[in-house]
Amino acid sequence: MEVTSKVRGQVSQMKRLVVLCGVILLVLLPMAFVAACQQQPMPATPTPTPTREIIASQRLIVEIDVSSWIPESLKVSPDSKRVAYVAGVGNKWLVVVDGEEDKQYDGIRAEGGTIIFDSPNSLHYLARKGNCFYLVEQRID
Repeated sequence: MEVTSKVRGQVSQMKRLVVLCGVILLVLLPMAFVAACQQQPMPATPTPTPTREIIASQRLIVEIDVSSWIPESLKVSPDSKRVAYVAGVGNKWLVVVDGEEDKQYDGIRAEGGTIIFDSPNSLHYLARKGNCFYLVEQRID
């Protein structure tokens, strides 16, 4: 009898040990799984780069009728306060300075430096009427 009761005690202890191991596995296995998932690197998702507009300074110096101007003729005075460009009106050409139109000509030199600012308040350009060419010098007050 002694052997049977000893065996029964051992079986009872084994059952408790199996139950305890089952409980431990039920608690620790999910925790180990969560820890393993947290240690794996997440898939790389591109971080959107913020778009921002950087403007150091900005001020309006002239409005241009872009339907009649010659973009290559645009000139800015040395002090950046005045703007001049060549524009076409019908079959005539003229220089516009700070939005003010000058005399109309048959042509204004369109190659190279069409308009030249001598200083912030003066400019010159070559103009043609018929067969005559003129050096037009203009002071801006």
